Amino acid sequence: MKLKYVSQTTRRSANGSLVTYYFYRRPGTRPVALGSDPNVVLERWRVLEMQFKAAASVGVRMPGTIADLIAKFYQSDDFKRLAPATKSLWRSAYRDLENKFGEFPPDALPVHVVHKWKEKLIVARGRDGARNHFVAFRRLYGYARAAGLFVGDNPFSRPGTFGQRIEPDNPKIWTVEDLRKFLGASRTIKKGGNPNLKNFDQLHERTLPDGIRLALLLGFFTVQRLSDVLNLTGRNILKDEDGKLWLRVKQRKTKRPVEFPIHKILVDELARQKIQPNDDRHLVRSMFGLPLDRQAFYKRFRIWTEAAGVNLTFKALRSSGMVALAEMGVPTPQITAVSGHSIHEAQRILDHYIVKTRAAARAAVDVMEARLPSLDVQPPAQTNSDRAARPARRRKAPRKPS
Repeated sequence: MKLKYVSQTTRRSANGSLVTYYFYRRPGTRPVALGSDPNVVLERWRVLEMQFKAAASVGVRMPGTIADLIAKFYQSDDFKRLAPATKSLWRSAYRDLENKFGEFPPDALPVHVVHKWKEKLIVARGRDGARNHFVAFRRLYGYARAAGLFVGDNPFSRPGTFGQRIEPDNPKIWTVEDLRKFLGASRTIKKGGNPNLKNFDQLHERTLPDGIRLALLLGFFTVQRLSDVLNLTGRNILKDEDGKLWLRVKQRKTKRPVEFPIHKILVDELARQKIQPNDDRHLVRSMFGLPLDRQAFYKRFRIWTEAAGVNLTFKALRSSGMVALAEMGVPTPQITAVSGHSIHEAQRILDHYIVKTRAAARAAVDVMEARLPSLDVQPPAQTNSDRAARPARRRKAPRKPS
């Protein structure tokens, strides 16, 4: 059953059978349990949709205000062309703007008020969060000027500095040792179940699930975002005339198509989990064979990073794979053919991470030692330190007056 804002989870009942439960998860609201009966779920979903639509129609925005401008921007083509992740990020920014200045007209925000609010946003949202907010505000006022809804200077065009970026001494990237620790992680948990049974408190060791294991390898060897990794199916795997497997992805955020051969380690893992090309099933699945959403995956992935003793995130896998390729001598244009970045974006990521790795520094010095010709400059026969020090000049005693 596929309904808007409805997610599902599968649980094992007391008799051992699997039961699917449905939840209504609308952004910004708490999830509502819909039950497990499909007919009841459909009826409750229709009622909830009618209630939310009625509540949205009640909220009337005053014409000529910033709140009204935001509502018109949501209906414009400029906003609809944005990526889903960008829409979600900007909606959060516009909620802050509407709560603060929603009743004011667009031209009632002087620059000094904007700068004073910027300092509060830096404290509340952080340096990067405040900068993202101002990018959204600047685009909103740009739309207003193009649509003839605002005349004047954009108060968000020159926000000034957001503070100095503090570069970490140790960048958060995955090393080969971190990958090995994660893949070999295990947890000791209770069997649980009925507390009246004898084995209720019995402990057993659980190894890394196949879905989390495959997700880690996909994130590192394909350098794709989590949204793309979770949506990969067997139809994204192609086999050429030589029998080599390729991965074809159309990235959800940028809509860029990328196609590249699959690494041998990843091919072996797909074969071990019996995943074939042109299969409709998702590659990353739960232990019950169901696809995982972002929140469910984050929860499971955090559990296993703690079990492995690795304080890293899944997002860092993408930059870690790019750094590994660069350290092996792969040029930036070839890295972008796999990651889907532009050359400028890829170089910015590499500039942030690769300059701080000891492997890059060692490789640079090794190349210099191997290729730089000898200077063939003979040292002087006698250095300044070998010369005898001159005795200190004795000062003449002052003459006594006669």
